[in-house]
Amino acid sequence: MHRLLQRQLQKALGLDDDGDVEAWLAQRTDSHQEDSQARLSGLDVMGFLRGVNAAYERYERDIALCDRSLNLSSEELHQLNERLHRELLSQSKVLASLRQTANQLLMASGQPLLEEDFGGLEYLTQLMSQMVQQREQTQKDLEETLFQMKRVIIEKAANAIVTMDATGRIHSFNAAAERLFGYAADQIVGQSVKRLMPAHYHAAYDQSLTSYLETGIRHIIGVATELEGSRSDGSTVPIELTVSEMVVGGARMFVGIMTDITLRKQSENRLRHSEATVRAIVETAVNGIITIDATGTVRLFNPAAETLFGYQAEEVIGQNINMLMPSPYREAHDGYLRRYLESGARTIIGVGREVEGRRRDGATFPLNLAVSELGIGDERMFVGILTDLTSRKAVEQALIDARELADQANRLKGDFLANMSHEIRTPMNAIMGMTHLALQTHLTDKQREYLSKIQYSARNLLGILNDILDFSKIEAGKLTMEHIEFRLDEVLDNLVNMIGTKAEEKGLLLEVSRAESVPELLVGDPLRLGQVLINLGNNAVKFTETGHIRLSVARLEDAHGRIRLSFTIQDTGIGMSEEQREKLFQAFIQADSSTTRRYGGTGLGLSICKRLVSLMGGEIQVESHPGSGSTFRFTALFDGVATESAAQEDGRSRRHKSTTKRRDGEAIHGILGAHVLLVEDNRINQQVATELLESNGLFVTLASNGLEALEWLGRKSFDLVLMDVQMPKMDGYAVAREMRRDPRWHNLPILAMTAHVMAGDREKCLAAGMDDHIAKPIDPDLLFEALVSWIAAGRREGQQPGCPSPDAVPEERLPKGLTAIDIPAGVRKTGGKAGFFKKLLLEFHKDYHAVASRMRHLVTCGDSVGALRLAHTLKGVAGSLGALPLAQAAMELETCLNTGQCHADAAELTLLEQRATVLWAELAPWVHEQLSTPVLPTRRTETILVNMDEVTQRVQELVRLLRSGHSKSGAKLAELRGMAGDPTGGPLVEMAARIEEYEFDAALACLLDWAGSLQIRIPEGA
Repeated sequence: MHRLLQRQLQKALGLDDDGDVEAWLAQRTDSHQEDSQARLSGLDVMGFLRGVNAAYERYERDIALCDRSLNLSSEELHQLNERLHRELLSQSKVLASLRQTANQLLMASGQPLLEEDFGGLEYLTQLMSQMVQQREQTQKDLEETLFQMKRVIIEKAANAIVTMDATGRIHSFNAAAERLFGYAADQIVGQSVKRLMPAHYHAAYDQSLTSYLETGIRHIIGVATELEGSRSDGSTVPIELTVSEMVVGGARMFVGIMTDITLRKQSENRLRHSEATVRAIVETAVNGIITIDATGTVRLFNPAAETLFGYQAEEVIGQNINMLMPSPYREAHDGYLRRYLESGARTIIGVGREVEGRRRDGATFPLNLAVSELGIGDERMFVGILTDLTSRKAVEQALIDARELADQANRLKGDFLANMSHEIRTPMNAIMGMTHLALQTHLTDKQREYLSKIQYSARNLLGILNDILDFSKIEAGKLTMEHIEFRLDEVLDNLVNMIGTKAEEKGLLLEVSRAESVPELLVGDPLRLGQVLINLGNNAVKFTETGHIRLSVARLEDAHGRIRLSFTIQDTGIGMSEEQREKLFQAFIQADSSTTRRYGGTGLGLSICKRLVSLMGGEIQVESHPGSGSTFRFTALFDGVATESAAQEDGRSRRHKSTTKRRDGEAIHGILGAHVLLVEDNRINQQVATELLESNGLFVTLASNGLEALEWLGRKSFDLVLMDVQMPKMDGYAVAREMRRDPRWHNLPILAMTAHVMAGDREKCLAAGMDDHIAKPIDPDLLFEALVSWIAAGRREGQQPGCPSPDAVPEERLPKGLTAIDIPAGVRKTGGKAGFFKKLLLEFHKDYHAVASRMRHLVTCGDSVGALRLAHTLKGVAGSLGALPLAQAAMELETCLNTGQCHADAAELTLLEQRATVLWAELAPWVHEQLSTPVLPTRRTETILVNMDEVTQRVQELVRLLRSGHSKSGAKLAELRGMAGDPTGGPLVEMAARIEEYEFDAALACLLDWAGSLQIRIPEGA
């Protein structure tokens, strides 16, 4: 290298000696073409080029000096040329290296590369200058781009970002801040940041900002803080604020980043609520709940666990769970827990099992334990749910004992069904008998129509009850079908009577048609056929809102000499889907569970229909689509009846038909004055049968059980015994057998009057010595058919019993001009019977004149159950008597009590008191007048034989039940009233009312007074 260039490079590069220059050039020449930016790292390119340029300028001057040195020797000139050549060569290497570096930079920027004749050092210098300028511009563009990107990021950020200066004035307000606070940026920029804070933050903010600017002590800067923000509409919003500081142009600025934490707060509130709920569940759970950690230490012990084990929570928490276990579980528990933690093999976790617990007193007891594992942070915990199995074990033992009696219970199934039939038929007897009696009185056409339909409905209900009671026999295949002659039109007429009113009320057209080829007289089971038709007809009415219902009967091809009929019931109702149709005839299943709530029903009827149709030799089908109505079609086989078959009836059947038609004439006249012994224990049945018999001119003597019947038979003569089968002391079968063993009564007709109508009951009655069987509920026509068949006709001496008209009620003086009670409406609700209404009104005053104070006492004492029962009862009683204002107040109080929020200051309670006060004030003068008027005793037509020893026994039993508040008190009182014939009426009726209201002490007081009036002694402790 030329020494001058070497010297210039040495100066330009700031090197110490010539060797360093050579090393520098070698490094640049022999490098592996590293990235141009890296090769120029740390080099001042412009300074370097200027140094090189200056060096060459000096070099040119040196050449000029050489040219002027003509006197130099050739040797020296030769040496000088050699050195110049070396310097030019070194200069070429440097230029080549610089060109290479320049090309690398040009390549990186995508520009054309320099050729070898690129124009020399001056061109290279200009090129380098341009590249430096471009780099500076690129840097500026990059900075501008970064600034714009930051601006966009801030504007698009989900968090609100607000900047302000040291005075608290807002400088920027991004879009998220606009959404959060409801201000537009141009509304808030330049304003104080305190506009974004509720007023109660302002003083603290001023103090905090001043303190920080003066002391530099941070309070919220760099720390996330929860506080409230103030929106433009004045509302507040919970936010999380993070503040940071920066310096912009020498000025201190603050950046606030805010997040709406409304949802988080809601979640936290829900979490707190959930935790409180879980805590409440744990605290109130009926099961013991215990949690332990991985060492077996108890961490939670709920109140139910305290009750279960007899320990208080503080005595157990912190102790090992094995303190609650008897041996050998106590000693083995820690090993079980350790093995599970080591191996993960479950033996009890996730699986309920029976174990033994140990109470504080050392007693052990069976319990069910279910354990689950949970992680709380890094801690493993175990939760045990414990249930005391002591009661369940007792129940299981009882079930085992009961299972041993199952075979015996199966053998008694027939007796159960017979008793069930009797219990159902007893009230049905009262319904049908009272309806029949009412139809014998003077009625309006509308009243007679209503009662007739009640009678039809009662008879049909009786048939349905029979079928329900026979359902088990259907399942067992033991139900037998009747095979009797009947008229099809009567079955169809009964169907119209049953569903016609319902259809008319809904505005539906009901059409019934019978093809001419269908015979009128058939032999089969009319009750079962009618049951199927009524069930299908009722369903059609129930599920049809508009349109029509059509029933048609057609004759199909006869089968094996029998008539096959087709019955079709078509409606325009809601219809059914295919899925609903498939399960329609399953027992206890409806087409849609929602129909139970809307339309009612048990889902049993169609299943019975299908089985009955099958027993009649037919099949049942349904065609239906949603919204298009339904068509049920079934077939059945019957025998035809020849026209001359009526002449082939036996004499007894002919006599029964003729006497039925002549019941109001000669047949009944032939038995007038006959003496009948009525043996019946039920008071209502006694009344029904007695009035039926006496109203038709027969004498009745009443016995309440079999023993009394035998006593009466020994005292006087009777023409017939009408006897219940199921009675206390001595049932009807035993009485009949006893009578047949005595020659005096060997030929005395005995008619069984009973609700036992199961298969074989009639034969059982006949086997006991009875002559005939009359089913309850009593059908008056069938009763008198039997009476005229078994009582010998003839004139009897003596006066016949009087038959006063049930309508002959004397004029009653009722209160008038009242505002709190509608007297005419009350009379109408009692069937227009003024005397009956008067009695009810007086009883109402007697029982409820203190209802307001009773109600306030119950509410004040917190007896919501008693208050609710009293309000419900008062609502119904007051409404039935026409006291509608009081009934309405009772209904509103009942609603209030049902909410659980009723208290002594409730407006509903005050309203009840006000309306009760008005009612009793208006009734008081009339009540006083009525109570001042003597009442004559009512004449009883029954002849009652009272056994005082038995009455005394019943009274003593009832006293014991009332003193213990036993639920059977009402049933025992009913027995007493039936046995004593209810001789005093009032006290026993009042007792029944008190028992119904669970006022056992008041009922006991009435009973003791009544017993005292009859000189019945009540032993101490009875």
